[in-house]
Amino acid sequence: MASKYNYHAKAVAVAGALTRPLAIDLGEMAKTELIQTEGGYHSSRLENHRVHELFSIGAAYTQVVASEGPEGHFNTLAIATIENLNVLDLVKIERLTARLVGHHRAVDFETCEHPWVIPMGSTIENLRIAGRAVQITPDGGFTLDFDQPHSYDEWKKTQHHYATPGHAFQVPGFGSITCRKLEVLPIPGRSPEKPHRLHRLAMLSLDLGSPVHGHIRFAMIDENGSPPKGL
Repeated sequence: MASKYNYHAKAVAVAGALTRPLAIDLGEMAKTELIQTEGGYHSSRLENHRVHELFSIGAAYTQVVASEGPEGHFNTLAIATIENLNVLDLVKIERLTARLVGHHRAVDFETCEHPWVIPMGSTIENLRIAGRAVQITPDGGFTLDFDQPHSYDEWKKTQHHYATPGHAFQVPGFGSITCRKLEVLPIPGRSPEKPHRLHRLAMLSLDLGSPVHGHIRFAMIDENGSPPKGL
């Protein structure tokens, strides 16, 4: 039977690599993924994890959910959450959540190549950098406006993406910190007439400089569901 919809979502708690003073490939921790499937539910969890004394997490858990609703509605949800994150005793977060919702309708496949993807519910709770509490104002799409709530039908008119470069900080003796970065990336090999896009959300990105060098991403999600091939 031909697929009605190609669900594709991935949630990862921690990913990256360190190059000095220790060479460590972190891989993708607590990864959960749906690839070109008919939907379903998958989850993963990691408890009390520590990488030497470089960083530690109290708990990390991910889940992806996808299903067909009534009248040809196709829905995807991906969440990655980290509790009690501590990086080099400089960056501390009580709770970090990346959350992407994807929604598509069969009647719109010809005019909307990519789904409506919204990061609402992605939050950073109690962020402290070098002992200082840091508040980050959410970008568009991250919070619910009760007076003008997000609407799929309104989105269809513009097919607007909620992409944001995030909020970046430079910290001497540590490196750069970027929070809430949502990218919309082209997918290699797709037809230029139908430029499908990958939504990639990273709630915390660390580009460490010295004496610890490397790149680590915390609470990440990829979402790029698509109509059946041939449409």
